[in-house]
Amino acid sequence: ESEPEPEPEPEPLDTTEEEEPKPAKIETTSPSSSPSKKDKDTLMEQVKLEVSISNPKKVGDGMSSYISYTVNTKTDLESFGVTDISVEHRYSDFLNLYKNLVNDYPGVIVPPPPPKDAIGSGLTKWKSQEEGVTTTFIERRGKGLQRFMERVAVHPALYKADSLKIFLTTENKIPKPKTSTLSHLAQKLSSYVESDEYFAEKSHEVDVLENQLKKVYNALSLLVTRRRELSELTTVFAESFSSLADCEELSSLSDAMHQLADVEAKVAKLHRKQQDKDFYDFSELAFDYVQLMGAIKACFQQRISSFKSWQSAESNLLKKREVLENIEAKNKVEKLEQAQKDVALAEDTVDEAKTSFEVISKRMKQELKRFNFIRAKDFRDAMFKYTNEMRELEEKIAHAWTNFLPIAKGIGQDEL
Repeated sequence: ESEPEPEPEPEPLDTTEEEEPKPAKIETTSPSSSPSKKDKDTLMEQVKLEVSISNPKKVGDGMSSYISYTVNTKTDLESFGVTDISVEHRYSDFLNLYKNLVNDYPGVIVPPPPPKDAIGSGLTKWKSQEEGVTTTFIERRGKGLQRFMERVAVHPALYKADSLKIFLTTENKIPKPKTSTLSHLAQKLSSYVESDEYFAEKSHEVDVLENQLKKVYNALSLLVTRRRELSELTTVFAESFSSLADCEELSSLSDAMHQLADVEAKVAKLHRKQQDKDFYDFSELAFDYVQLMGAIKACFQQRISSFKSWQSAESNLLKKREVLENIEAKNKVEKLEQAQKDVALAEDTVDEAKTSFEVISKRMKQELKRFNFIRAKDFRDAMFKYTNEMRELEEKIAHAWTNFLPIAKGIGQDEL
């Protein structure tokens, strides 16, 4: 068997801050605030829209090549017109879908796809089509795209998006949005002071939670690395001890040494399997939630941007009213009608901007509540799964050594 391809070392996330936020209690589903059954149904709206990612394949060769993925959809939504669809898309289509959803649904926590990876992408470009694309990078990206699509498909607002329907039903290249909300948000945060107590508190909680998640992810990444190293070193020991057994003249001792080496080899494989489970079941969950914190911050920035648009509209209305008052004072009849129209238009703009800000604020409160509920559920499930996996791992290791113990005791004493 060929040696498994080594996994790339995950880059540790930066957890340093100019001033680390003070610990704060993060809102979860405590008994006093646990969602009712009706609220749970709303938070986890049941939608028949199942999306799976499969069959990664390389298209083309060299630097112009890319990896395409088959996107399989099963649904009973009438708007789709069909119940079973399969199309192919490349990574940039997933990324542009995400950008379109962020633009079209301000205030919604849009789950992000796995981030760009220039090194991983570059390495796959230089592999020939015959070599296949079963690299760790492709596997990790494929699983990340799977989680991205699953989260979008069950979101009570996003599953209805026209851009999602186009993505799932056609192989058209998904265009970038004409104006990218993400690229302009960061610069709009300067000189803004949050006056709403609820959002000020939530913003602080998000900062604290993001920092804690980064630390957990870095710790899990180190755990994955160390478990892989343990597996590799245990394998080296098993092979070395087996070679030593070949040199042993005492047959009963030689046989026992070979069997001990076999046990060590088995234990090494168990650690290797657990390392994969730790990575995909726990470490990647923490990484996804670090990325989701960025999506939440984008929502906060969208709200700030909407507030500034409202204030700008208010300022423009004051100017238009001043012009109108000046025209009325000077009795400039020929300009009066246009000035009145300008004021009416400015008033409409203010109303629209105010309504937009209020809608985003209300939507964000709903989104944060839904996020906390799902986050608690995801980590509860991950902890339960991890606990069972560790219990099974230890039981298998203990069983292997328990079976070997009589063999070790049975080495012929009279031959020694």
